[in-house]
Amino acid sequence: MKLTLAVLVLVLALTPPAVVEARKTYIGPATIKADVSVVESAGVDSSQPDAILPASAADSDGEYIFVKIDLSKLPPIDEIFITYTYLGFHIDSWSGSGVGGYASVATHFCGDNSWSASTLTWNNKPDHRKNVTDTWGFAFFYYGSPNLGFWIDEDVEEALRSGSKTLTEVVTWGSGSGHAGLSSPSIRIEYAKRPVCKVDVEARYYDLPEAEASEIDTDKMSKVASIKVSDTTLLNEETFYASPGTYGLQFTGRCKFLGWAQEGLSVGDTFGIISDPSQISTQVKVLSDGKLIPRCSFAWLIYGDTDEKPYSDMGLNATQKYAEMLEPLISGYLRLLRIYISKEPVPFLVQVLGMTDDLRKTSPTEISAPIKVTPTSIGWVELDLTPQNIKLDKDKPFYVSVTWLSDQKPKFGKVSGGYEGIYSVTNATEGWQTSYDNMLIQVIASTSLDEPVKFPVQPITTTTTTKITTTKPTTTRIITTPPTSTTKTQTLPTTTLETTVTHKETFTTKTTSYPVETTATVPLSTTSTTTSTGLIPGIDVLDILVILVGVIVVAVGVELLIRRRRKAKPTPFVLPPPPI
Repeated sequence: MKLTLAVLVLVLALTPPAVVEARKTYIGPATIKADVSVVESAGVDSSQPDAILPASAADSDGEYIFVKIDLSKLPPIDEIFITYTYLGFHIDSWSGSGVGGYASVATHFCGDNSWSASTLTWNNKPDHRKNVTDTWGFAFFYYGSPNLGFWIDEDVEEALRSGSKTLTEVVTWGSGSGHAGLSSPSIRIEYAKRPVCKVDVEARYYDLPEAEASEIDTDKMSKVASIKVSDTTLLNEETFYASPGTYGLQFTGRCKFLGWAQEGLSVGDTFGIISDPSQISTQVKVLSDGKLIPRCSFAWLIYGDTDEKPYSDMGLNATQKYAEMLEPLISGYLRLLRIYISKEPVPFLVQVLGMTDDLRKTSPTEISAPIKVTPTSIGWVELDLTPQNIKLDKDKPFYVSVTWLSDQKPKFGKVSGGYEGIYSVTNATEGWQTSYDNMLIQVIASTSLDEPVKFPVQPITTTTTTKITTTKPTTTRIITTPPTSTTKTQTLPTTTLETTVTHKETFTTKTTSYPVETTATVPLSTTSTTTSTGLIPGIDVLDILVILVGVIVVAVGVELLIRRRRKAKPTPFVLPPPPI
């Protein structure tokens, strides 16, 4: 499995970053596809200054592509809001190098549309704007989709506002050095009818520790306050555009939710109406430009994976271990921990380990004693760590460690993501080593041990959808701390839910560690999990496909390196035609 994921990392390193989404986030009625087209295209080459050439390449030695786009059938810019503008090309060949093996091609705005493909040369070409509109990057060599493209919505808007019905784009080499054979330029533009409102997501934070407030990483804070408008996820300080109307609104952040607020363009104004500002899930009626404000408390925060269900599963043999690093945004106490069981719910151990720069070099400290967990069903297993009194310090990472007691049982949910700070012990003599599995783990930490905490209720859905109304079973947690035998019982209120699950079960987790014994009964959502190929334990179909692709990519890379040594100028890698 380590080999499989190592090959996956290599494949990702050799594959260019794909462009998959527009640069503007629009929410509203379906957009309209514009009737636009590429009128003509041509190439110029500094080594052939008087030659009339077809549009065929962008090169660091001075080859450009000129593309002329007809915008005459677009409505006036003050009547439309452009949501999507994509200038695409087919990749015929590619070779390049740069810092870290990265190189790119770029596109630029050109305000002169007087050129013609029948007369354009290097010597008479019009000047293009030096500032780059957009780039497409490659790493090492290209192996992937046979197409690339650029987002040029700003250039289209500029052309229309100037009164022009034609736009020229010039494709040049961007960074590094090399050659890209490009052909078949195409243009796609989509728009919405105005009015369209601009709404900024601007979270407000409360209950921040005064001594730490000014030192918190703002990038990390943006993920704390994520929301959903309709089905679109937005982070703090993002902007979206919406046609006037009513949309679903949900707080999906990783902290305690206090409510919604909003502001218009002027103090005291409003941009819309929020149906119930106190509810996590509600509706917002957008009427004008403004700010949508989720109010967030740092009384407790969720750390770990954002996924609610795994894409695959993982398991090790008895006595082998896994550890995943988590980093507190603020100081506090570790309160709840949950891990997703995909298959074979049998006992295992959980332990919280202290900070070390690298588990491969320095043994971690033990923050808690090992806790034996006995799940009875698949799904989330939740542990109450409040009695352990585990103190966390801001920006000081800790590890959640799992030890298997049975070979390959249980199977834990696995999700995609980075592998920094993830380790495993599969050989006692080697100790901790980097792991390329990412177990689905989440924890909640609070600034006070008295703060009530709970994970959001996010049921896992199966292929069969059933609309039900059910009563949440009473949950009782009994915590016994020797030697005083003091018993604390907490009963949660019943609630009515409308959800999409086939059934719900309860499981009992008995956790034992000295000096605390915890018994917890909480509801569990069940789901089907991914299947194994049955060929090799622990390796699924995706892993095998990754191995095959990785072997192909490495073979191609070796061939390209051989060619590069034989010739002064690298031989471009020619892509197969796209599938029909």
